[in-house]
Amino acid sequence: MVQEEKEEVRSPSGVDGWLEPRDTTQGVAKEVEDGKTMAILSHASLLFGIPIFIVPMITRDNRFALHHAKAAAVTFTLFFITAMLTMVSCGVFFPLLLLCYIPALVGIVQAANGQLAGPWGMGNAGESVLRGLKVPIQKLPKHARHQLEHHEV
Repeated sequence: MVQEEKEEVRSPSGVDGWLEPRDTTQGVAKEVEDGKTMAILSHASLLFGIPIFIVPMITRDNRFALHHAKAAAVTFTLFFITAMLTMVSCGVFFPLLLLCYIPALVGIVQAANGQLAGPWGMGNAGESVLRGLKVPIQKLPKHARHQLEHHEV
């Protein structure tokens, strides 16, 4: 018996096909610019100790901010788990606790530059773990709806 692999339908590039690193279309640039503040604040959640990344996850109105919120959620969770291990082990895991700040700082820099979080900003992990969390089609900008309509199989 031959098993058929179900091919995942995705748009041609980027996270859900919406952003290429060199994509300079006006619609994508506006969406990135509109989402920069929440993307930066999402990663800064770890520095403030307040889970600000929850806001883009609830509103789900900007794909760029949502991508960075997913990455920040993974980093925040990793930090929380490491903090618990540090307390239980009387400080043995403290160096690992400090390492959790690296993905947050990388994510802040990437968001400020209008780029995806990338693996060092925990973007790949965030997209894998929270892949079901997407911006509803009704909240997408017109250019994005048009792009999805022409690339779906």
